[in-house]
Amino acid sequence: MAVVNDIEYNRSREGGKEMNNQQSWERIVEEYPDKWVALSDYSMDGPTVITAVVRAVCSDNERLSKEKELDAQNMPFIWRRTTEIEGAYVL
Repeated sequence: MAVVNDIEYNRSREGGKEMNNQQSWERIVEEYPDKWVALSDYSMDGPTVITAVVRAVCSDNERLSKEKELDAQNMPFIWRRTTEIEGAYVL
């Protein structure tokens, strides 16, 4: 999946309308299950994301390349996974 910028994302979601696109964390989890999401314009309560704008969505294998794309755009963001990671790599 490609990096999601404001205009492309808004047009795909709202029939061409441009809008803020702030979403609740619950909505992001529902829309992108078992994915990494790069978030900007976020509000948090401690370590918990309350609302955010999704900038990129990817699988485990795509995360490094997506991070490079976002860094190249000089876009501040944080990564969050929409579901818990299980297995050997979890401490």
